[in-house]
Amino acid sequence: MAGSSIFSLVSPFLGCNDCKTTSLSSFTFPRHAVQRLSDVKRTPLWLKRSPFKSAAITAKVALQYRKLGDSDLQISEITLGTMTFGEQNTEKEAHEMLSYAFEHGINALDTAEAYPIPMRKETNGRTDLFIASWLNSQPRDKVILATKVCGYSERSTYLREREGIKALRVDAANIRESVEKSLQRLNTDYIDLLQIHWPDRYVPLFGEYFYDSSKWRPSIPFVEQLKAFQEIIDEGKVRYIGVSNETSYGVMEFVHAAKVEGLPKIVSIQNSYSLMVRRFEVDLIEVCHPKNCNIGLLSYSPLGGGTLSGKYLDIDSEAAKKGRMNLFPGYMERYNKSIAREATIKYIETAKKHGLTPVELALGFVRDRPFMTSSIIGATSVDQLKEDIDAFLTTPRPLPSEPAIKTNPFFSTFERLQVKSLKQKCDTQDVEIQKLWKNVQESAVYAVRESSKFKEAKEVVKSITDELKELFEMPSEVSESETFKAMNTQAESFLSTYGKPDASNLGKPQVLYRLMIVGNAAAQPNSGQLTEQFKPGVYITCVNHPNRGKIFKRVRFSKRKFAEQQAEEWWSNNKDRVLMRYIKPSASPSSLQPPPAPAAAGETTDAACPSQT
Repeated sequence: MAGSSIFSLVSPFLGCNDCKTTSLSSFTFPRHAVQRLSDVKRTPLWLKRSPFKSAAITAKVALQYRKLGDSDLQISEITLGTMTFGEQNTEKEAHEMLSYAFEHGINALDTAEAYPIPMRKETNGRTDLFIASWLNSQPRDKVILATKVCGYSERSTYLREREGIKALRVDAANIRESVEKSLQRLNTDYIDLLQIHWPDRYVPLFGEYFYDSSKWRPSIPFVEQLKAFQEIIDEGKVRYIGVSNETSYGVMEFVHAAKVEGLPKIVSIQNSYSLMVRRFEVDLIEVCHPKNCNIGLLSYSPLGGGTLSGKYLDIDSEAAKKGRMNLFPGYMERYNKSIAREATIKYIETAKKHGLTPVELALGFVRDRPFMTSSIIGATSVDQLKEDIDAFLTTPRPLPSEPAIKTNPFFSTFERLQVKSLKQKCDTQDVEIQKLWKNVQESAVYAVRESSKFKEAKEVVKSITDELKELFEMPSEVSESETFKAMNTQAESFLSTYGKPDASNLGKPQVLYRLMIVGNAAAQPNSGQLTEQFKPGVYITCVNHPNRGKIFKRVRFSKRKFAEQQAEEWWSNNKDRVLMRYIKPSASPSSLQPPPAPAAAGETTDAACPSQT
């Protein structure tokens, strides 16, 4: 299976997924998981509505069930994620999705004491309460209930009732209080799987990829954590334990401590995994292999936070406006950076080539990985959930082979792309520093020379200072280079000499604006400039930088569509929406005014972005 799966990384030690898949002969599927013959060739409604029409075979098969690590839990290959319940979803909507999921063979759901997301004291616990009110009418032994206890956190102490607590820790007191409260909210006697949401020790988390040794801190010993879990398990309140957002080091330490001390062994790991984030393939794949530690992978964000569906390519679409990246902008930085956007476009092209929708490709890829136990899929509506489940059921098993991808460097892991990008940045940093210094120097000289003509020259010098401050924040390997040190010395000397120009007279805003652009990375040579129509009558000019992507430069309005006042009003209301599509210039003075409208005979009128100028 691994050899024929799309995007497979062929590894001789992977083994076959069949060892984890329960066949019909050895396991009786729930009645609702078996599709009626009349449903087999029915095209789902979501497919008819989808902008990406799939030509894949639409025949459905029942979900598969797999053994979770060393436990006796037979878990469906889809687990329902619930982090939106209580924030983006009402109780009624949550119940509808829970019922739909379990009617279609999903037998596991994943929650956490921190839910809903984003974490807020005002909404905390709603997710569990919504689940509890639904669970009351279900046979408890048919539902695999997984929840999580928080790791180290100084910001979420509101989750505990004890006074004087400075941080959440994964120790006996915190674990017990977390479990007791979870049982109370969920209105149940036991938890099937209790996971550590993130480690007690420092590790890179939630979008971070590189370990920072300077952030190391003392942590609760692994043995002490396992002993606390042992007490809860012995009391019958928890059946099995697992980890989340964990590293190979952490997994090995937990497994070793359990073996040496005779303590409970972790059976699962819940980490991010998708076409976009494939860090698991680097080393955890070996650690968690059935022949080694036998840890089941529960992958979250298989659609990269919705990015791989393609809905965020058009940030103005209704689907994008309702998505978490617009509602909670922190996700945008993690999943929709320029490199992720580029990857999404390539994956969509690949999906079309094989007659698949983007969702079918992304979920089919995760489903077919030989090390996958279950994928955690969240949704904000039944329609969205139906699309995800249907993608699992209708996409061919395995996905079509794509040999070209194995040799295409673009389809490396997301982390490899990031490392490659960082390396290229460091390799060319001296050149970039020299270019920036040249631009800064020319801008400052021009500002000082023209200082007798306009009083705002001081603002231009301020923008130069801001550019230099950005250089001070570069990685150590760059900031310690001889070129950087020499440029730094030159810059400090230059600004100390020319930092206080005589600015007594008014000048031309157009000149100021040109100065701002000259001092900006957007004006570097060899960067192509292009103009795009944002909407009828609105044109965006941007610099297509070879390394950074499209950098916003200016917006132009057609006089046939907009009067001057209308253009200013439109920009005031829509500037944030425009800037979300493009990269902001690296630095610009904050108080410069936009250049004035051109002569009446002109076709368009210019407006500089206030937040950029």
